[in-house]
Amino acid sequence: MTKAGLLVTALLFHCQTALACMCLSPPPIDRAFSHSSLIFKGRVTEIARNKFYNSQGFGAELINFEVTQGYKKAKSGGGVISIVNTNTSCDFFFEEGKEYFVFAHDLGGGYYSTSSCTKTAEAGRFLAADLKILQELSRDYGDISTDPRNALVVNKPAYLELVSQHQAFSATIAKQQRQLKLLLGLLIGVTILAGIYITRLKSRKPGS
Repeated sequence: MTKAGLLVTALLFHCQTALACMCLSPPPIDRAFSHSSLIFKGRVTEIARNKFYNSQGFGAELINFEVTQGYKKAKSGGGVISIVNTNTSCDFFFEEGKEYFVFAHDLGGGYYSTSSCTKTAEAGRFLAADLKILQELSRDYGDISTDPRNALVVNKPAYLELVSQHQAFSATIAKQQRQLKLLLGLLIGVTILAGIYITRLKSRKPGS
């Protein structure tokens, strides 16, 4: 299955209705560390909106991060890491230019997401006590040497491929809409001409 197909599948299975988010308080930092697949501190460089949709028509966002500090399967200078927001009530809302501590979960196929139910938080609001424990846990983490490229959600070539596919799909839809308008115009024109012809036939006097 292609990267695009995996993303659509992940979005389909993580689509929720727009109800109020209901979750327990974020877990203790040690539990959050063990339950998270990817942990890092990073600055949001771009939020890609209105480009990706699942099969039910729900929009998704790709939030691109520049990693400033890695704690689990990520490190500074490892390239762009992207988090998928699937337009649910529990999405964590990021802002471009701001820095965050991100605790992400594996969606499968190399994609990750986070939510307001996790320890993910704006850097200035992350507790100093939690940061101290996080630093200690990351030092003891045996897989900290993992190649950061393995943790990339959407690397640049794959991201550009997804954008290209979306643009091609949009171009196809636009072409079909133009063809439909042309067809409707022709049908209306034929209907009008037929009506005029029938009216003239009826208006002719017998024997004329």
